[in-house]
Amino acid sequence: MQRGAPGKLREVAAAFFEKPPTDAELAGLGMKRSDLCDTHVWPENWPAFCVLRDLQTQWRVGAAGPTGLDYMVLYRTLDRMGLSDEEYQEYVDDIRVMEFAALEEIHRKDD
Repeated sequence: MQRGAPGKLREVAAAFFEKPPTDAELAGLGMKRSDLCDTHVWPENWPAFCVLRDLQTQWRVGAAGPTGLDYMVLYRTLDRMGLSDEEYQEYVDDIRVMEFAALEEIHRKDD
């Protein structure tokens, strides 16, 4: 798996966890829901994104909300994939990038 800069991983994770605008907010911009576009996942990021998507219910939660993924579940998921040591570490690194972006989005304060 060829690795690139983590920017696209961060973008897709943030988009996946982004709070969609309300119909009223869209109307205020002269838009409707069908005007919105999707974020595209680059092919090299798709496998890691699928793991994040599969773990979307595996967040550790504290008083202020999600604090991070349950890494025991992540490791168990990766263990079942039969990865080489290098591939395993690439998945962990990619998931961490997306986890951080997701947490930023989840905890983003609407201004």
